[in-house]
Amino acid sequence: MEYARVNETEAAAAEAKAEGLVSLTDRELATVLAALRHWQRAAYRRNAMGGPNALPEWDIATQGDELKELSYTEIDALCERLNSGG
Repeated sequence: MEYARVNETEAAAAEAKAEGLVSLTDRELATVLAALRHWQRAAYRRNAMGGPNALPEWDIATQGDELKELSYTEIDALCERLNSGG
């Protein structure tokens, strides 16, 4: 899945959707990046302390333990990709 930064107009969002892209406004992208960094810190602390995966978001991040969670480094790379637009 790809995404495109768009300004906050409906026309730009519709164009991105027609191209099969997920459109994100700058505010939405900033929130996604902040959420990723928050998750990264929480996962790092949990792993460092050997704690359980008790966060409700764990099921989302792992699709109910079907997937392995992204590592600290993988989240870094994802944030960089999002920041650079692809």
